[in-house]
Parts: sequence; C-alpha cells; structure tokens
Amino acid sequence: PLTVFIIKPCLPCHSTVSAACPDFWIGYRRKCFYVSKEERNWYLSLKICSSLNASLAAIDTQKELDFWVHMLYPYHYWFGLSREVNQTWKWSNGTEFKNWFPVQGE
Repeated sequence: PLTVFIIKPCLPCHSTVSAACPDFWIGYRRKCFYVSKEERNWYLSLKICSSLNASLAAIDTQKELDFWVHMLYPYHYWFGLSREVNQTWKWSNGTEFKNWFPVQGE
C-alpha cells in the first residue's frame, strides 16, 4: 500500500530522541518520523504532512536509507523527492538530490 511518511525535526533540548517526538512518531537520528497506514497519493501525502507542520521525508545518508528499508519492508512509502519535467530531483526541503540511490517513479 501507499502511505504517508513524514519527517519533523526533534526538539534539541530533550535528552532522548524518543522523548522529543510526538506520540506515535518514530525517533531516528534526531528526527521524528510518522508512518501512516492510510493509502494516499504523493500530493495528498504532502498536503497532510504540511497540515502537521512537517514534510515528506528527506533521506540524508545511506545508513538512514538502510534503516528505513529494513523497518518498512515489504511496504512502499512516499518520500519527499520530486521533480518538475526535465529538471533534477529535489527533496521537499529544497535541497538537490545527489543521485546516490536509484529513483523509481515519474
């Protein structure tokens, strides 16, 4: 199923990541992630993230990608990677994707 996957910075004043994340969010590497079991398209997922003051997830490292692939297998989730026609891929936070893993989709 297609689901929402969102990211929100953790509050730095807490001693543990899990304590800084809202209920039902997953703390990993000073970020909070929310995984929804609701099936949605990418644009609706983006809108829902925005309503939660968050964004679709941007994956910063291979280690982070490996963690989420392991945690979320065998399901497919939306991440915050998109592009305009004939443009480069960009994360939802505006940073350019450096093509360090293969991207599937249009």
